[in-house]
Amino acid sequence: MNKENKSYFNKLKERLENTDWEQLAKDRYQEEINNPNNYSFWYPKVKDCGIKMVNSRIYKFSYEAWNKFREIDGNKQAWIDYVNYIQSLIEKDKTLEHKKIYNIKNGCFSNKFNAVDCNVKYKDIAKKFVDIQYTSYLYGAGGTTELIIRDYIDYDYTKTPTIYNGLPLRTEFRVFVDFDSEKVLYIVNYWDYNYCYPSIYNATDKIVFKHMRNKIQKDYEKYKDYVVNQVKEKLLNYNKSNNNGLTGKWSIDIMKEKNDFYLIDMAIAYQSAYWDSSKIKK
Repeated sequence: MNKENKSYFNKLKERLENTDWEQLAKDRYQEEINNPNNYSFWYPKVKDCGIKMVNSRIYKFSYEAWNKFREIDGNKQAWIDYVNYIQSLIEKDKTLEHKKIYNIKNGCFSNKFNAVDCNVKYKDIAKKFVDIQYTSYLYGAGGTTELIIRDYIDYDYTKTPTIYNGLPLRTEFRVFVDFDSEKVLYIVNYWDYNYCYPSIYNATDKIVFKHMRNKIQKDYEKYKDYVVNQVKEKLLNYNKSNNNGLTGKWSIDIMKEKNDFYLIDMAIAYQSAYWDSSKIKK
């Protein structure tokens, strides 16, 4: 090793030895728990806006509880302990029914592209949530400071096929809004064929997606104006009257199931797929 490389590695070693890893972890926790994309941040602000939303249960983790998750990488006992901790949380909630299916996610991430993780029976919530947390951690998706359990939106399996290991392929709309100017900026088909199809790798999923292409596009064209009006008249007006409302530009996801339209997700606009500032009318 030459002198230049030796000097570099010596400095790096010194920096690592002097790093306060505990403080770094605490800073990371604060960054995650204060993320506005967290379900716990935006859901309470919009749940009564008048657009359908399913009943949701939010469990926020203390720093100590969050640290339990950070310890599971490669540690079987830590994994078991964390699963048991999550199980103890949900057993205290008497509103959960043991025979039901629920939709689960962390604050920002559901791993719906492997839907067996997020649409689960009561008995599987704890184990599947750990899988979601770990995948979120690997992808850097965030949200690991909370567990969300939502009532499941059922569907007719004879009419709606699934992709991604059990995700019902239903028409969805992504609406971009500016809460400051109280305007809808634009709307897109969440399952846009040209955007989504190239990223689907499972052969069966590709067949299903291609089969549903026209129906989804037809539904999108038929109902997009209705969805925009719902967002304007209900969400934007409600937010305007809310002293603790949302600010800035956001994406709003609306899912159609039969004749109902559900608000299912939200995120900061520029961090969302389909964000394109050039589409905003001046």
